[in-house]
Amino acid sequence: MSVAKLRKAYRLSQPQLEELTGIPFGRINGWEQQGSSPNGDDSEILNFTFSALAEFDYKKLSKGKRLKAEDISILKKFLEDNKKDAPLDKYEKAINKLITNEIKTNHIQLRQNLKTGEMKPIETDVKFTAGQIVQFDDEPNLIVEPIKASYLEDAPYTVEVTNESMLPTIKPGDRVALKKLNDKTMIMPGEIYFIVDTENERVAKRLYYKTNDKSAVLLRSDNETKNDKGEYLYPEFERKWEQIIAVYRIKADITLH
Repeated sequence: MSVAKLRKAYRLSQPQLEELTGIPFGRINGWEQQGSSPNGDDSEILNFTFSALAEFDYKKLSKGKRLKAEDISILKKFLEDNKKDAPLDKYEKAINKLITNEIKTNHIQLRQNLKTGEMKPIETDVKFTAGQIVQFDDEPNLIVEPIKASYLEDAPYTVEVTNESMLPTIKPGDRVALKKLNDKTMIMPGEIYFIVDTENERVAKRLYYKTNDKSAVLLRSDNETKNDKGEYLYPEFERKWEQIIAVYRIKADITLH
């Protein structure tokens, strides 16, 4: 794969290709300067990106030797929409590996006030777990770790899942990228959400509306393991909306190796 030829064919600068793929500028520049080809995860990401762009109608973009910022925004949205139609097993693993490296090398933690939504730095040397609920100024705050990923810019924070209730979908120790929802009408029944209640309990569950009762939702686990009595270890349960402080949509599951 000649990265330079493909990049120029799609009128992209090196920084723009970095923005579209999440692959660091230094690696892109290195391949082009040395005439080498990417391999492994980088190759999977670039193959998907260039294959998808081949289907895009470039007449919709501005004319000229290089694309503009608004063009890149359009392409990013196009790539995001096309991810669901692509063979993504290897691609998503590659993207997750990039994000994982970001998490491992940048253990920066922030706290989000669950009542106001305000994000602040943590003014203490105490090390918390991402996803932990901690009281600051007598108000509950969610501990999060920021990440940088072009495909997750609307979900820029991660927390750690600590139990087995969502196996095999999400494993204990996995990080999930979160997008806070401020409008309940945006909830998609059956999708996985990270929910914090008034008792400061936080869970990752599939959320369903309760039939004929808009005041409550049903929370279900993926783990269907039963005990010796035939009872589910992680049974479905109900939460009233008045018991819920915050709802986050889980945008990605990131396995840390």
